[in-house]
Amino acid sequence: MRGEECFATTFGVQSMTECFDRGAALFLRDHIDKFFQDAGKRDDALEKINVLLDKSQGGSSIRVTYAKATKADGNGRWFAKNPGAMQGMNRKVRHTICDGLWIDLDVVNCHPVLLSQMCKNLLRIDCPFL
Repeated sequence: MRGEECFATTFGVQSMTECFDRGAALFLRDHIDKFFQDAGKRDDALEKINVLLDKSQGGSSIRVTYAKATKADGNGRWFAKNPGAMQGMNRKVRHTICDGLWIDLDVVNCHPVLLSQMCKNLLRIDCPFL
């Protein structure tokens, strides 16, 4: 099954809508030097902001399609296929243009925390080293 078809089967839609604060994106674009000292990061952020603004066609959202890596075995992360998607944005940019619209959840290291909470709250087991 191709990536897009798999996404539609899994989530029931072909794509998702990603909203952003257009005013914040325009402000960042116009004042990018104040946010990034490193030229490489600055240029990358500016390019992605410009793509986002272009793709949104004057609005404050874009449609994004997702697919898994070609080597994925059915498990793993969904990757945004569209330029300008939030997934590829620098964290500072993403947090600025999505402030109040999104919650950024980092689940990379959540398993030990969840296990610790379950031990403490459900089983009443003290796990100071978990």
